[in-house]
Amino acid sequence: MVFTVIKWIGIILLILIAIIFILLLLLLFVPIRLRAEGHLRTEEEEKVTADGHVAVSWLLGFLRLEAGADRAGSTFRLLVLGLPLHPEKLFKKRDKEKPEKDKKAALTLEERCDKIIRTAEILTEEEHLGALKKGLPIVGKAIAGALPLDWRISGPAGFETPDLTGALMALDGVLCPFIGGHVSIEPHFEGKYLNLCGDLHGPVRLWPLAAGAVRLFMIRGLRELPGALKQSAGEP
Repeated sequence: MVFTVIKWIGIILLILIAIIFILLLLLLFVPIRLRAEGHLRTEEEEKVTADGHVAVSWLLGFLRLEAGADRAGSTFRLLVLGLPLHPEKLFKKRDKEKPEKDKKAALTLEERCDKIIRTAEILTEEEHLGALKKGLPIVGKAIAGALPLDWRISGPAGFETPDLTGALMALDGVLCPFIGGHVSIEPHFEGKYLNLCGDLHGPVRLWPLAAGAVRLFMIRGLRELPGALKQSAGEP
C-alpha cells in the first residue's frame, strides 16, 4: 500500500515537472509577436495630436494583449483563447488590501549629487569597469537576437519656416546609411504640418535574452555590482 502511494506521488511529480519543462521550452523558443502602430498629426490651430495601438500575442494567439491611446482615452484588453480578462479589477482589490506605506522624504540636491558621485566612483573601479566592458557586447548581442523587428516611419512633415524643414531633410540625409529603407519623410514647406505614420512589427524571442542573462551572471564583477551600489547608498 505504501509503495503504491509513493509510486503515484512520483508519477504525479514527474508529470508536473514535464509540464513545467514544456511550458519553459514554449516560453523560451516560441516567439512573441509584436505589432505597434502610431500616428502623429497636426490639426486645427496647429495642435499636434498622437494616437497609437499595440498588440502582443503568443502561442498562435493563445495569449493576446491589446492596448491603445488616442484623444478619447486609453484602452487595454487581455485575452486568453479569445476570452477577455479584466486584470484591472484584481489590481484594484490588491491596492485596497495593501496598507499605505510611509513615504520617504525627498532627497535634497546635495544628496542626489553625492549619490551620483558615489555611483560613478563604483562604476569606474577597475573590477567593475572591466566587467561592464565585458557585459555590454553580451547585452547588445542578446537584444539584437531577441528583437529582429522591422519598423517604418513615413509621411509629410514641415515646420514653421522652410529652413527648419530643410534642416530636417538634411538630417534625414545624414542618417540615411543607418535608417535607409525605414524612414520616408516628404518635406512640407507651407507652414507647420505633420502627418507621420509609424509601424513596428516582428517576433520577440526570449531565448537570446535568457542566454545573455546566464552569460552576464557568469561575470563576477557584474554579480557583485548591485551589492556594491546598495552598500554605497546605505541600503541594507
